[in-house]
Order: sequence, then C-alpha cells, then structure tokens
Amino acid sequence: VSPQSSDYVLPQQQQSLLIRFVEDFKARFAYVDGAQATIEKVHNVLKKCQDAIGAPPPSASSSSGDNNNNNAAEGGAAASGGVLQRKYAYVYPIPIPVPSEKSNNNNNDAASALTSAAPSPADTSSSSSSTPDGAGEVPSPDWAQALVKELAKKEAALRDALGKQTVALVVDWSFAHSLTDEEQKKIASPIAYGIASKLISGDEGLVGLAEKNKIVKQALVANVSKVRLAYDSSNGVKSTVGDANYEITLDTSTGLLTILINISSAASGASLGPIEPKLDAVLQLTLKKAMSNVDLNKSSIENTLAFYVGKVIPVIFDLSFLEHPSLGQNVPQATRAAMVDKLVAVTKKWLNAEKGFGEFSKNGGVLDIVASRVLRIRVSANPENTIASKIGDAHYDIRYANEGELIFRINVSDLDKAINSACLEAKFENALNLTIFKVVEASRAKITGLENTYTKKIAGKTILLEIDWSWASNESFTRLPVSEQSAIANKLVGLFISLISAENDSLITLMEKNADMRGLVQRVLIRYDPLNKIDDKTPRTPADWRATIVEGELILEGNMSAYNAQKWEGLAAKVTPQLESELLYWKMGTKVSEIQKQLSSAVSSPYTLSFDRDFLRSQAFLALPRKDKEDYVQSIFATHLDGFVKTIKSMSEHPIGKTGLSSQVSSVSMVMRSDVRAPACKLEEKNLTVRLPARKPVLAEVLPVISVQWALGVLVPIEKSIGQDKIQETVQKCNDATGCKLVVNLDWSFVEKPAFLANSPETIRDTIHRLSRDLVRRILLDGVVDVCAHPIGKKTLQEKLAHVDITAFNPEKGTERTSRVAIKGDRLVVSEIHVANLDAAIKSRYKERIEFEYDLIVAIAKDNATAKHNEVVKRMSEICGKSIPIAVDFAFTSNSSFKSMDPAEQADIITGIYATLPENVLVKADGTSLAADLVHEVAKTAFLNRVEKIEFCLELTPGKAANDGDIIIDASSKTLRFIFNMNEVVSVVHLNNWKERLADKLDVLPIVALEETKDKRDAIEYEVQRALASKTKVTLDTTFVTSADFVKRHPTEKVRMVKDSNTTLLASLLHGDSGLTGPLSLSEFPSVVKSITDRVKEIRIVVAPARAPLAHRGDVLEVTVSLEDVKKGGKVDGVHTTLEELLKLRPIKEDAAIERANAVLANVSKQLSEAVGGKQIPVEIDWNSVRNAASFKSNTAGYVAFIKNLSSFPEINVVAGTGAWGGASIVTVCKRNPAVMQKLVDSVDKIVITFEAKNNVDVHIGKSRSLNPSGVSVKLNGKVLEFTENLDSPLSCGVGRCVHNLFAQSEFLAAEQKVVNDIADDMRQQEENRRAREMERAHDHNKRAQEQYAHDQERYQRAMQDYHKELNEACRNCDGKRDVKCNYCAGKGTTTNNNNVSACQVCKGPGRHTCTYCDGSGKAHKSVNQPNPPSALRLESIPSFGSMPDYRSQI
Repeated sequence: VSPQSSDYVLPQQQQSLLIRFVEDFKARFAYVDGAQATIEKVHNVLKKCQDAIGAPPPSASSSSGDNNNNNAAEGGAAASGGVLQRKYAYVYPIPIPVPSEKSNNNNNDAASALTSAAPSPADTSSSSSSTPDGAGEVPSPDWAQALVKELAKKEAALRDALGKQTVALVVDWSFAHSLTDEEQKKIASPIAYGIASKLISGDEGLVGLAEKNKIVKQALVANVSKVRLAYDSSNGVKSTVGDANYEITLDTSTGLLTILINISSAASGASLGPIEPKLDAVLQLTLKKAMSNVDLNKSSIENTLAFYVGKVIPVIFDLSFLEHPSLGQNVPQATRAAMVDKLVAVTKKWLNAEKGFGEFSKNGGVLDIVASRVLRIRVSANPENTIASKIGDAHYDIRYANEGELIFRINVSDLDKAINSACLEAKFENALNLTIFKVVEASRAKITGLENTYTKKIAGKTILLEIDWSWASNESFTRLPVSEQSAIANKLVGLFISLISAENDSLITLMEKNADMRGLVQRVLIRYDPLNKIDDKTPRTPADWRATIVEGELILEGNMSAYNAQKWEGLAAKVTPQLESELLYWKMGTKVSEIQKQLSSAVSSPYTLSFDRDFLRSQAFLALPRKDKEDYVQSIFATHLDGFVKTIKSMSEHPIGKTGLSSQVSSVSMVMRSDVRAPACKLEEKNLTVRLPARKPVLAEVLPVISVQWALGVLVPIEKSIGQDKIQETVQKCNDATGCKLVVNLDWSFVEKPAFLANSPETIRDTIHRLSRDLVRRILLDGVVDVCAHPIGKKTLQEKLAHVDITAFNPEKGTERTSRVAIKGDRLVVSEIHVANLDAAIKSRYKERIEFEYDLIVAIAKDNATAKHNEVVKRMSEICGKSIPIAVDFAFTSNSSFKSMDPAEQADIITGIYATLPENVLVKADGTSLAADLVHEVAKTAFLNRVEKIEFCLELTPGKAANDGDIIIDASSKTLRFIFNMNEVVSVVHLNNWKERLADKLDVLPIVALEETKDKRDAIEYEVQRALASKTKVTLDTTFVTSADFVKRHPTEKVRMVKDSNTTLLASLLHGDSGLTGPLSLSEFPSVVKSITDRVKEIRIVVAPARAPLAHRGDVLEVTVSLEDVKKGGKVDGVHTTLEELLKLRPIKEDAAIERANAVLANVSKQLSEAVGGKQIPVEIDWNSVRNAASFKSNTAGYVAFIKNLSSFPEINVVAGTGAWGGASIVTVCKRNPAVMQKLVDSVDKIVITFEAKNNVDVHIGKSRSLNPSGVSVKLNGKVLEFTENLDSPLSCGVGRCVHNLFAQSEFLAAEQKVVNDIADDMRQQEENRRAREMERAHDHNKRAQEQYAHDQERYQRAMQDYHKELNEACRNCDGKRDVKCNYCAGKGTTTNNNNVSACQVCKGPGRHTCTYCDGSGKAHKSVNQPNPPSALRLESIPSFGSMPDYRSQI
C-alpha cells in the first residue's frame, strides 16, 4: 500500500477493487487507530495510478456496487493504450486472485450485456419534414403542410418523452400517389390527429407509454432512432398480436420502427387497438422488465450478502443463456422472462436464504476465506441442461475460477427445483476448498492436547506441533470429491496423532527410550505431497513417506496416495538415525569448544576453532548403525580433535614451534572432503586450514606435527636444533663408554641447499634425523665403542683419535660408494654421504672399517675368536677321551688378495676359519657335526685309529678346492685336514652335511645309518611276527653298499638309501593288505597263516642291481628288489599276490571264504524261519557254480571279497530288504501279503541260489522294467525254490517281488500299477516344481543382474566422479599454482651473507620456484587411471517348456 517507486501503477481493474476495499475497510475498521491514515495512503496510491493513465482520480465515496462506472473506467484505460503492470498486490491471509483480462471483460452484468448487444441506432437529426428513405414525397397542398406541422408537434412530444432529441417521426407517403387530392385530404386528418395521436402522442401511444413506463422508455431510447407511419393500400395487414389492422416492426440495424396500417382502417377513422402489446412483442418489454427486476434484486442480494460477509461482493447475472441457440427462436418472451425471474429466485436461495451462501460464510474463519478469495459472484443457467454435479443435487453446481470468481450454475430445465441446504453447503465447501478449513478448525484442539500430552510424558519438554495445509490447494487434491478430500485431510490429522502419541513406534515412545535426544526436536510439521513423488530410501521402511530433521524441526511428509494407511510405519527407523546424527552434531559442537580452549592454552594465545560438521547429516552417515556413528565421531574426537591438540602441544614443546604457532596462527578451520587422501594443512592469513579425509579415521591419521611445522616454515630450524642435541647425547655416551674425549663436527650447510629444500617435508625431516641420530650413532656407538670393546682397539683410539668429522654431504650428486672413511691426523673423517646411499652409509660396518684404517682387523678378529676356538678343542677332547689338537693356518692374512678385501669381509673370514667352522664341523650339537658320528662306537674307534690332529686351511687360488671344501685324512701324519677356498668361507659356514661326509670319510657310513634306523626296523619285524603268530625273522642283505653304483654317490644320498632300505622298503613289502599284516592280507584266515608259517621261518630282503622273482629256498623266503627301487625311496608292491601264487594258497583261501559265507547264509535261514512262523527253510548257494566259472577263476586279487559280497545278497533279498517296490525282500512281501507267505510255507522246503557263469539270464516280471528286478529266474522245482542269477551282475535286492509274482501274480500286477501311478504323479509334480524353479531362477537372475548392473553403473558414476576429482585436483603443496614460495629465501628472492645481498640460489630472484610435488603441473596426481565402464547387462532367457512327458510309459 505504500510503494517506494515513483512509477507505481495499478491496472484499472485493481483500482476498482482497491476502491471497494477502501469502502469495506472504512466500514469495518474505522474505529481502529491509524485506519484513516491507511485510507489516505490508499488514496495517494490511486491518485498516482490515475495520473499515470490520464484519468481523473477516483472518489473515495464511489459506490461499491457501481459496476457500469467501473467497466467504463476499464474501457477507457484499455483505449488509452497505456502499459499497466502490477508490481505490488495487497496481501490477505490467503492471497487475492488477480482477475485476468478475460474476466475483466465479463464483469458486466447480464442485463447490460443483453441491452447493449443490439447495435446503437445511427444518430439522425431528420425531422418530419424530411423526406424519408424509400418514402414518397410529402403532398404540397396547404392541408398537407398543416399536417406536417401537426406531425412535427408529435415528433417533439416523442423526443421530449424519450429525452432523445435525435429520434425522428416520419410518414411514408408513397401510398398517396395513387389517390386523388380529395382522397388524400380525406385521409390526412385521421393520420395526423387520429392515428398519430393514438399511436404516437396519446396516453396509450409511444409518448404516454414512455412517460409511464421506464422500461418502455429505455427500450425505445436504446433501440429506436426513427418512427415511421406507413399504410398498406392493399389492406393486407393481418397482425397476430393485438389489433389485426396494423403491425409494428423494428429494423435493428437502423433503429427504424415501422407502424404499418391498413389504409381502410385509416380512411374510416376506425379506432385502433392499443400499441403496447405490439411494442412488447417487438422490443421484448416483458423480458426487459424481468431484466430490470434483475438489476433491482441484484443490489438487494449484494447488500444482504454484505451483511453476512462484511464486504460488498458484486453479483453478476449472466443471462446470455437466453440467446443460446439451444433454446430456439420460438420460445415465448414470457417464458424467457419467467426463466429470468426463476433464476433471481434461485439466486436468493443460494445467496440470501437462511441457510444459503451468506449464512455459511459467516461461520468461524470462513468469513476471512470468502472475503479474501471471492471477488465477485456470477450466476447463470445452462440452456443445454448438461450440468450433472457429483456433489449433492445434480442439477446445479458451484465452482471457483482462478480469477476470484465464484460461479453458480443451474440447468434451465431445473430452475423450479428445490435447493437442499446441506447440498448447497457441500458444494460451497468444495468450491472454496473449505473442507480443509473445517478439518483445520477441528484439529486445533486435538493438536493442542497432543502438545500437552507430549509435554506431560517427556519430562516437561515443550514442543510445537503443526500441520502444513498448503498442499490442499494443489489441483490433484481439489479435483477430488469433497468426501474424499475430507477423508484425506482427516486422515492426515489422525496420522499425525498416531505418529506423535501411538503406543508403539511414535515420537513419544521414541523420546521415552532416548532421553538424551529429547532436546533435539522443538517443532514437528506434517504434510502431504499431492504429486506423490516421495520415494524414501530408508531401509526396511515404507518408501511413500519420509521424515527429515532440520535445525530442531521434524518434518513428516507422505504421498497423498498413501492416506489410506492405518499408520505411517517406521517412524523410529526413519527418525532415529537422524536424531542420532543430530545428537552427535551437538556433541561435536561441544567438543570443538573444549578443543578450542585447549589449543589457546597450549600456545598461550587466543585461538578460534571451527569444524565442518555437515557430513553428520549426509545420507551415507545416516545409514550407519548407531554404534558405527558413535564410533565414527569418537574416532574423529580421538584422531582429528584430540590428536590435533596433541600435535599442537607436541609442536609447542619446542620453543621455535611455540613461537611460530602463537605469532602466525589465530584461527583453525577443519574440513572433511572426499578428495582428500590424508590429513593436510595450509596457512593463509593467520588461518590454519586442516583438510581431512571424508571417512572414519584411524589413530594413524592424526595430522602429523611435520605438516604444521612445514606450513609454518619452522620444520628445518626445529629439526636442526633437535639434531644438534642428539649428536651431543651420542658423543657423551661414546666418551663415557670408551674413555675418549671425542668431538663430533657435522657440516650443516646442506640444509640450505636448494635441492635439499625441494624435497618433501618428510624427506627433509628424515634425512636430518637419520644423519644426526642414526649415522652418528652408527659411527660412534657401533663403530668407535665396539672397537674400544677390545683392549687393543681401545688403547689405539685413545691415543690416536680426538675428532670425528662428518662432511661433504651433497644431496645434489650421487655415487656408488656408501661413504668414505679416512684418517687425517687425529681426525676420523666420514665423507661422501649422499641421499641416494644414506641407507647404505648408515648400515655400513664402521667397527671393521675403523679397525681397518687403524690396522686392527686381524689381531682383533683372531683375539675375539680365540675363546670359541679353545672351547671347540676342549669339547673334542671330551668326546674323544683324549687331546686332539686343532690348528689353523693364518698364512693367508699376508696375501694381497686378502688385504684388498672389505674390512668386514676380512673379519668374517678370520672368525669363520678360526671359530665358526671348527665349531660347526666338529662339535655343533644339532646332529650335523662329527660329534653326532662319534656317539657310535664303530665311528669313534675308526676316528681315533686314523686321526690324531685336525687342521683348517684356506686355499688362496679361487676354485682349487671344492665349493663345499675338501676333507682329507693324511694316513702318514694321521691328520684330518679341511681345505676351503678363501672367497667361500662365509658361505661354507652354513653347510649342515658334515656328519655324513665325515662318516663316509671314516668308512662307517652304512653301519652308522643302520644303527640309527634299528628301532624302526625292529618294529616292522615285530608287526610281521604278530600277524603270523610266529618268530619268523626279517633280515636285510646290505651287500649292496659295496657296489660301484652306491659307492660313487654323495654321502647324503648314501645315508638316505641305507635308511630307506632298512625302513620304508621293509614296510612296503611286508605291511598292510598288500603284505602280511593288514586285515585283508594273507593273515586274514588262520588256515592260510598256518600254511605259511609251516614252510617259512625267515624272510630275507635282498637289494640287487635288478629285481628277481620271489624265491622259496628251504624255510627262507627271499625277496629281491633293485637298487633303483631303493634310490626312489623304497616304496614297492607287497608280497601278498606273489607269495600266494608261490605257495599255492588260493584253494585254502577259497575254502575259508566259503566257510565264512555259509555262516552268513545259516543266519539268513534262521531269520526266514522266524518270519514265516517257524518252518525251517534253508537258504543255500551253489558254490560250484561260482568256483567253476571262468570269470571267478581269473579273479586273482578280489575273489575273497567277491565270495563275501555274494553271501551278502541273500540276506538282503530274503530278509533285510524293506525299501521301495523293487527292493522288497521275501520276508517283506510275506508280511505284507499273508497269501504269499502261506504258499511259500506250503510249497517250499529249501531255497537254492545258483549263479550263471555265462551271464545269460534275461528274465523280466510285470509291466515295468524300471521298478521290478530283472536278471533273475525264479522257479519252483518240487519243494525247492530255485533262484538263478548272472554271476557278474547278481541281483542286489528285490527277489521278494519275483516270489510275489510267482505265487500271486494278479495281486502283484495290481499293486505294481498303483506304484507306477504314484511314481508317475510324483515325477510330474517334481517336473512342475523344477520348471517353476527354473523360471523363478531365471527371473531372480535377471533381477539380480539388473540390480547389479544398476549398482555397477552407480559405482562407475561415483568412480568417474572420483576420477575427475583426482584428475582436476590441485596440488596440495602449491594449490594448483604450479610454483611455491621459496623457503630458502623466505620468498624475498635474495639472500644475505656477511652483509652481501645476492640473488637466491634456488629461485634465482622471483621468490618462488617450481613445485617439486607436482613438477610444475599444478595437479595433485601425475597420472590417474580412468575407471572401466561396467560390462553390458546380460539377461538370461526365461525358459519355455514343452508338454509333460508320459511318465507312466517311461516307468
């Protein structure tokens, strides 16, 4: 209302509305303070608007109901052509709709529209003296002129009566041309005085009617511009309205009203009937009267309505339906007028009745809605009678247009019907969407009560509960039936109450369980999404609604389509993760405040700390379980926050670090980003930005101190200071340990070298650390101190060493040398140490190098090894029982080849030849030395007889001795001599084959090996004797050890061959089923064992160049194997088969096996007898049919098992088989079929099973070959039931069915058919299930494939995002600028040395140099691998199946 812009204008339509608003405002709020000032502001606005369009300012007292004036103003505005644009609009509780131009044009009332529809007559000033168009000339005699004057008076009277000076009265004199003068004179008087007076100026003429009747006057003024009197000389006028002698017509295009009279009536002076009925027919006066009543009633209706709603709402009667073609042209005027009157009456019922629109509007807050949303009311009728409302009465409807127009429509044919007030209210509510308003009003008390309930149950916590009803204005809701709208709105209230206070899964129950979360929600808002676009991804909860927490506000949103739900399930599942995150959000804020205080205290300077906590509200974080969320945040606390404090405190412990923190930093910002791989920091304008990886941290991800030191530029000064302190500590330890007074000088100039400063901070720190700590410690503590540990070395260094200089550290160049050690006077100089070989320099053996420089290697090494050498001599004397001298030839130490070796190698050779080798070769206690041989008396005797002295020598000529050394026994001097190549001493030390080599050299190797395997060999012999129950000896012929093939082999292989022949070979031949000890071996049957032991007393194993057949000589069984078998490990085939053949043991075994089988058959016979009532029916096998069969005779290995297997079949066939149809035994069939049992008892005395050697039994029973047993012939031979089966494929089960078929065939066939049917049905069902599974599997596979493909696509998209991030990620060191500030000159571009200013050596002047992290590319990564797109989606075809197989025929 108070615009700031000077060019503020309103469209004319809005001005009219504003004028009405002013009147309404004055009427309703005049008593309010400041109201008048507001009205004056509105007038000022209107004046500006009128000035802008060139129209006079509107009056504040303009009638609010003067629609015609408003429309005229609008028309003027439109005609003026001004550009009118709305910039501001008055805001009501509900925004006022802005009428469109279309609605502006339709704002006229219907009556005005109808009257103005006729074209305005052309203005004319013709008088009665004028010559009318198409009329004859006025007669010229005097009487005629008098007549003209008289008619002029009538014309003047007509003009005065109509108030329209342009109307003309004319006479068509064309009829007079055919008359004589007398006839003209005779007729002139009736025309001028009779007819003209009666029809024109008389009380019942046009003048009188116009003066008496306003409607007639208005009709004449609006439609008539000229009145013409005409006469029909043929007297052909026959009017159907009123007097038949004249008629009236109106030319609407010209406004010419013609009165045509029969000339006979005019000449006779007969009195003409009244003109009013004819005017009524021509000008539709009855209809216009009804329309006039519309205008009269319109004001009354508006005023009455204003009483109810407190505002004048224009009511527009749209009577255009009267001209609609569907009414037709023949509808009488009176009928049309009645329609109008009825429409007015209906309108009063609609708007002004006791239970009409006005009455409804004043209820509660409805008044505000009506006042704000309804700008006008339009009433009309539907001439096509197509209105079929779905709300209440179908014959009329009410709707609301977007332009603020409330439209009432009714079918013309139903104007007489009654108006049901309940239906009217329902239609009204639907039109203005008052359904929601009612629900809102009804819900207020419920929501207030719900708030009180929450406060009461949640420990006094207050909460604001609200429903957002804005969704109710959406078209998808408003177009629904009122009943459904009400149901949806009420359901939302119910859902809200349930979500807040239900016994299970509500906000109250959630807060009761989680006291620590109660303060996180202060306001709850619920609303629908009318477009149903909500698709919540919270796992295991409905997707059609969601819950969101934003700054203490819980927003509950659900698809409107889900309103039928009894409850929105899953509140806790949707809200709890967010509450957990919000709680952690608050806790982290508290933690950050605590950390800020700790930081300020640590650096003794006020710090501000911020941490970007938005990740706590991300979907990825919300999806985590609560424990994982808490662990995540606790990890951040421990790592990024507490760890950062530790980092700052650690840095503050050094004065240089603390000074840098307090002077250069005032604030810290911590952010977590997905493009960050490791914690890093950067200093900008006293703000230290710490960038952290967006993932759960581990303790190892604490921001390193070095990162902060580097960012602040204090890394090198701090590390140099620490390094100097470490050097002094190391020097002091060295001096204390050695008694020396050394001084260490480290050249620190390298820290200023450009190439050194271009390295990474870690490299710079590590280099300083390792040089000042590791290298110095290595030189002093592992070098000088270790040298001084020997008296010789200590004395030498105390006398000759005073300084240790570490110099020439040059990281710009490299060399293959680890370092250079040299003596310069009293100085030990360590130089030529480079970055490329710093590790090697540190690992170098400075003890030996120092000893070498001072010529102490041989003396110290020999002295150090003397104790161990003496211990070896002592141990050898103890083992041998006498003194055995051990000598070492040191002549090699004077050789130039030895002297040219590295000092460490020299020391190792001396230690090896003097101590380590004598120990390993002679007395080492791990069983690999000579001592292990000497525990055997035979070896000890041989050694003492042949050796009295031991020597260790080095061969200076490379390769002259064997790689593993030469062992020589000098018989003349009885010396055991070991000779090694000098360059292989260190490797020979690690050999572990001295025991066998020395045993072989003493010629006792086989004896020692046999003694060491004696226990295993005796155990093998014991197992053989136990199996044979006799004292049968097992012996090994060892003469093979003298063969040339054996002698030429290495001692290690010889030992293995002897041991294998004495253990593995014996076990392979004699143990297990293939030998003599297994359960299926030759010791299985006592009769076989007796046959063996009677003939064999000794088993002798002979190893010969080649294998030989098994031999039985006297009572000795001789088994000969080849030497090749022994070389392969001694695993050979056992003696079972060959011994059985040699001693002809098969018949004995067959008899024993059959005897065992007959015992089984006897048991079967017993069980059969018990099953059939006690009758003894023996079951036998014809063993001759088996033993005489060629296939049985050819079975040399498994015939015993075959006999045993044959004896098991009768048990299954006769007694035990109880399985499916084809597996039934005789006993099973008898129990199920008493008739079969009786026949068996009566007909059978014995059962005999015979096996057909030719395997030609091919007998089938019943109809099904797949169910019934086959390959067995069953017949009754007298009292013997004979079964004949194929020997190679005996029937394993099912003989019972053969007996069943033999004794009760018809019953057998019937039972068989039933089983076939059952199996076929089961197979069909299984096949159906299989097909269903296959289809389901294919569907599941395709579903999984699609899900996997979607997942792969999503992962690929994420990978591509990461790829682009990495590809474009700026270098963390230079921030993508490609160069960095020069640390050497601190960015100044110059350096000062002894007051001499020169250009910086590193940056050459600019103060910046190329970034070494990215080599000047500005990128964080030098190369990034682009992810591969996922494989194409592969779907499996859904299987299709043919018709079901005929399972019965298959069976």
